[in-house]
Amino acid sequence: MELINRQLRVLGKGLLAVQIILPLPNSPFHCSLFLALTSCLFGLKLLNFSRNKLEGVLPTFTGFGKLESIDFSYNNLNGKVELQLDGLNSLKSLNLSYKRFSGSVPRSFGKFNILEEQLSANFFEGEFPSQVVNFANLTLLGLSLNNISGVIPDRLGELSKLQVLILSANGLSGTIPQYLRNIRTLTRFAANQNRFVGNIPLGITTYLRNLDLSFNNLNGTIPQDLLSPLNLQFVDLTSNNLEGPVPANISVNVIRLRLGQNSLNGLFPSGSFGSLHSLTYLELDNNQLSGSIPSELGKCKKLALLNLAQNNLSGVIPVELGDISDLQVLSLQYNNLVGENPSNISQLNKLQRLNFVEWFHTKLDIKFENSHKLEFTGE
Repeated sequence: MELINRQLRVLGKGLLAVQIILPLPNSPFHCSLFLALTSCLFGLKLLNFSRNKLEGVLPTFTGFGKLESIDFSYNNLNGKVELQLDGLNSLKSLNLSYKRFSGSVPRSFGKFNILEEQLSANFFEGEFPSQVVNFANLTLLGLSLNNISGVIPDRLGELSKLQVLILSANGLSGTIPQYLRNIRTLTRFAANQNRFVGNIPLGITTYLRNLDLSFNNLNGTIPQDLLSPLNLQFVDLTSNNLEGPVPANISVNVIRLRLGQNSLNGLFPSGSFGSLHSLTYLELDNNQLSGSIPSELGKCKKLALLNLAQNNLSGVIPVELGDISDLQVLSLQYNNLVGENPSNISQLNKLQRLNFVEWFHTKLDIKFENSHKLEFTGE
């Protein structure tokens, strides 16, 4: 036990917390040893063992009736999680992410007045854990990077306090539930890298700040209201089967907009970008967009990445692109652009990558001031 540096801190009136620091980073310890050190601390409310080298299975918690928060993330624990946490009736926050737990998501969690449940990056499998609908006060649910399958249950819409729902990188299927648009507290929804099909529900971004549905099998058109809510900041629909035009009404607060690798068509929405002063990433590559590149893009002064590659864009490259002083990556290859490249692009000191091959009829005959650090590529 002398190898363990135990730090106790009083966090507010009556809140006793313990954080264990392992001084020998290459020496693993069994999880039960740590619990033996803390089980005598009656009234303990916070227990943080994250980012250590704990081994073995999750032990049974006894004598921790007032414990409200547990964090075992980033350790080497494994096995199944079944009844070990049954005695923690005061538990509100549970973080078991980034370990090697397997089996199904435990059903016994349903008895807790839990607010946050993070189980990402394990080997949990089986269908979506329907018992989470019993967590009436749940604000965060993280189940990403597991092997969970099936559909999202309808009753999930009953979680009226849910703020963050992260389901990325599983085997979930079916359609994106329409009821998510009715959860007024939900600000982040990530369901990328699954097997979802069907259309994107109308109104799903009414309250969201962050939406990630990339790398699924969604089809149909992008709802015209999807990008317009002023609260919206991040949207990623990369690599689906979406078609039709890019919605013309885009929130002025959007920071990242990723719509690449779809089948979007129609004219480039030229009038949408003049007021997007917060936009830093714009990816519309690998679609079928036509028309010219709008000069209004030059007003997006914070734009760091612009990827319009592999479309059917025509006309000349707007000289206004050379006014985007923060631009770091510019990809326009495989279009039908003509004319000469604007000379002021050579003055973009932050430009790190320029994809220029197959700008077809354009000429790249300019000297770059930062050519020593600029990567030219046609990929």
